[in-house]
Amino acid sequence: MEGWIKIHRKILENPIVSKDSETFSIWLYLLLSATHQEIPAVFKGQKIMLQKGQLITGIISISKKLKINKDKVQRTLKCFEIDKQIKQQTSNKNRLITILNWGQYQSINNQNDKQIINNCETTDKQLITNKNVKNIYYILFNKYKKKIEEQPNRIVQIISEMKKTSDYELLTLEEQDKIFYDLMNPEKRSE
Repeated sequence: MEGWIKIHRKILENPIVSKDSETFSIWLYLLLSATHQEIPAVFKGQKIMLQKGQLITGIISISKKLKINKDKVQRTLKCFEIDKQIKQQTSNKNRLITILNWGQYQSINNQNDKQIINNCETTDKQLITNKNVKNIYYILFNKYKKKIEEQPNRIVQIISEMKKTSDYELLTLEEQDKIFYDLMNPEKRSE
């Protein structure tokens, strides 16, 4: 399962959910495990369509996943049900849990939500790109540092060779300047 969910800060004001860290963990597990779109499933031997905000799980699987005592999981789910945060249907193998008001909190229904999603996706791509550039920098630096150590009288030719690589072109101008300076500087090479 991939993607994200919305979590409002008011969750911390909910006395049932924020009762203790284990209860909070169970609530987040339910939110994160619930489907965000209709998907086919089998419950009580019957084919069903899981609706948004539903999941099929079990006390033991939640207990194992979160490392919380199964009795605590059972009591917590019952509290959520009494508080009308979830609805449960049980079978001898598992249970179908419906998070009530899922659509009210999780639906993407306005322009602001769509803009937030776009901003998050753009930021994620930038972070991945920045991380990759740093990795490329260190790979290039270490590779050409080794060559310079092996042939110190060829330092200019080695750096020229590096500048012709496709990896070097992926670096920002600042990173290109930095790697040039670091490879030319014997003190940086010895770090």
